[in-house]
Amino acid sequence: MFSFLLGLILGIIISLLSFALLYMAKRRDQETCRQIRRRLKEMDIETRSRFLEIVMKEAKLESLEQADAATRAVLSLTKTIIGEELSQKIAACSPPDLREGWEAINVYFDEG
Repeated sequence: MFSFLLGLILGIIISLLSFALLYMAKRRDQETCRQIRRRLKEMDIETRSRFLEIVMKEAKLESLEQADAATRAVLSLTKTIIGEELSQKIAACSPPDLREGWEAINVYFDEG
């Protein structure tokens, strides 16, 4: 349980980074997208599996499944907050595999 909470905290940090990406994507600046892609490449984060490996390691989770669950929860809420238009802009700046993962995550829906 503690590891899962750490994963969620890391997810919140990732969300904050997503908000920074949103600001840049909002400007529709192709150079900004190139910079984002270059930075992801430098950090060796061009695939969902690599992204989840980093989340798992940083949050000290026991499995990629836990990292995936934490990431999905945080990104779902992030997508709800930022809205469809900005979500699409982030997807457009992402490498293909990360974009596919981003687009596969549904927005948060509170059933309560």
